[in-house]
Amino acid sequence: MGTPVAVIYAVLFMAWLDERLLETEPELSQFVLLHRRFIDDGVVIWTGTRERLLDWVRAFGGLEQTIRLTHEISTSHFTLLDITFSKGELWQRTAVLDTSTFQKPLNVYQYFPFSSAHPSHCKRGFILGELQRYILRESSFR
Repeated sequence: MGTPVAVIYAVLFMAWLDERLLETEPELSQFVLLHRRFIDDGVVIWTGTRERLLDWVRAFGGLEQTIRLTHEISTSHFTLLDITFSKGELWQRTAVLDTSTFQKPLNVYQYFPFSSAHPSHCKRGFILGELQRYILRESSFR
């Protein structure tokens, strides 16, 4: 995002859209069990039918023509930011969602080159941090 206030503006604008949707579509919004958003990424847990969910998505997408809403509907998994939550082995045993690290297909992993002038402790710290991030997000490692 281009300016320092762009993120703040985006958060406020999306919160305003959320409120507009609640006001304009109360009969659809009653099926929302959980709706969480971080800037422009979000997740909704829906208790109604798939058809009503698609009506809700269309209503949300139609609130503002400058916003392009993309969505994925699934009964077994969802991705929020860089974590995929799923009903896997852990879910079958304990009713706790499985987690794994999500990576976009076009991620080119452009990190600073190891031959850079960064101090060696920064390089080691980066590698250790990435390993910790992967381990902490993988429910199969627990």
